[in-house]
Amino acid sequence: LVGVPGAFAQTLSGISNALKLPGLIISSDIVVNRVNADSLFEIVKLLYGLGVNEYDLLHLIPFGRAWENWGRLSYSPEAKKDIFRKVFDFVEANGGHVWTNRFPLRLLEGCERYMQHPDKLQDEVRGMRAVFNRYLRSGRKTFCRGPRCRFCVLEQFCEDLDVLRKEGSLSGVPSPKCLPAGPAGKKRVVLGADALNVAGFYIHERMTVKGAACSGCRENARCRGAGVEFVMRKGFAALIPVGRA
Repeated sequence: LVGVPGAFAQTLSGISNALKLPGLIISSDIVVNRVNADSLFEIVKLLYGLGVNEYDLLHLIPFGRAWENWGRLSYSPEAKKDIFRKVFDFVEANGGHVWTNRFPLRLLEGCERYMQHPDKLQDEVRGMRAVFNRYLRSGRKTFCRGPRCRFCVLEQFCEDLDVLRKEGSLSGVPSPKCLPAGPAGKKRVVLGADALNVAGFYIHERMTVKGAACSGCRENARCRGAGVEFVMRKGFAALIPVGRA
């Protein structure tokens, strides 16, 4: 993956040496991609055998060398659901810890406890804060807009920035009809706000997700989905289709 001969042996040696230091927590970041997805369970077992008991599974993002080699590295995470669940079960059974980072949230239906907290998106926005603010002020598109958007964890956020520039403000997303009606729509953010403030509003008032059952709901085409924070608390099972599509 890193393109450096000997890197694998060097990494294992470094891990073994680090584990000898009392009190040092060793956590492994694994960027899941086409090359290693089918071996993910074996990778985690190898690390566990060395003494590593914390794992952060990172979703491939369309930037840098990953985007340059997207055809070789991209894969369908939905097709690997069974592998992810096998990893979750193994780590849990052995008292370890596993996190997901930037993964499509629908992938974790039934495993909602592994969903990354949406507040982490603030870090993604912070890294491009100047770029987003320039777009909000002048309309100058971000360098990454285009084909890669549909693979990016910020796709929905960037679409909201477009609406904010066009309409001058954003309101909270109303609750889907399958859930009790809430006060959505009363809170607003207006053009001129800093990108980080817009991100906070987006996370708590507009960041939504749909479950597998939503495709059979008659409201699916008109519904943006349920708030991510609600789904994290109640699970995708709380989204019950309203009639048939």
